[in-house]
Amino acid sequence: MDEDAGIRFDRITRNAEDWARYFETNRYSPEVEKDRVSTAFGKIKTSAYDIIKGELEYAIENASSVGESEFSRPALKEPLMRAFLSDEMLRVTEDGVVYLDTAIAGDEADLQDGINAAREVIKTFAKSDKQMSPLQKSNFWRRIVYPSYGNEGGELTDTEGYGEMGDLWTATMQLRFMNWNGLAPYWLFLENGDSFTGGAGIPYPPHRPTNFVYKIETKLNKMMNLALLEVDSLESEAVEETMEYFVADPEHYEVYDILEEFYRDGRKYYVYITPTRQIGVALQTSYRRMYGR
Repeated sequence: MDEDAGIRFDRITRNAEDWARYFETNRYSPEVEKDRVSTAFGKIKTSAYDIIKGELEYAIENASSVGESEFSRPALKEPLMRAFLSDEMLRVTEDGVVYLDTAIAGDEADLQDGINAAREVIKTFAKSDKQMSPLQKSNFWRRIVYPSYGNEGGELTDTEGYGEMGDLWTATMQLRFMNWNGLAPYWLFLENGDSFTGGAGIPYPPHRPTNFVYKIETKLNKMMNLALLEVDSLESEAVEETMEYFVADPEHYEVYDILEEFYRDGRKYYVYITPTRQIGVALQTSYRRMYGR
């Protein structure tokens, strides 16, 4: 090996080692990590909503432990689908953990507020002002309200016999949704099953926990981890391709010089000379924020 070749080889080795240290040190800095997570999240977003839709539909159809799943009735299914497929539902933390913002669909307080509001309206049509026990409420729902689905009517105007009140189930749901104002907090029953009631009666029909939120988040984070690895690989590849040009004549380049520009997923990246004369990779927007260029 001649002297020039030896010097060039030393430069390649030294710069490769410097880049490896730089990448490991800086890839988790706030700016670099933010761009890394954002890029990976963009890669999985479309597929993520396909997973949400599939898991939610499966949970809806298979939640009941006996017969029909109440959640499969359109009055309950459609608001669930709207809430969980909304743009605001899917979120990612700064360190790359994907999660569902279930507050978009409502919480336990929202759920109970809607149920209580509907009960207050229905009580105005009762012949007696006697308070029903949790067991009596459960029997009323199982024997009168739930089987009424699909009957004509639904208006809470008949006080002669509960069996003649038409579709009391739909009327009850309408009253609840008036209070929920577009939310679908009963997702908690779909996720946790009947145990979520805390013993305040015997729900009907019985539903098992589906853990659909947990299953969705588990699948999405596996996808996200793979996407992050892909982003890391793309960054390393871009640097390796540019390294030979830099080390051939490093004195030719100044700090902040851009060695190469490339696009990934519609976003522009720079391979550039860092303030410590190493090779770095950053989104165009991050490069401008960091160096004012």
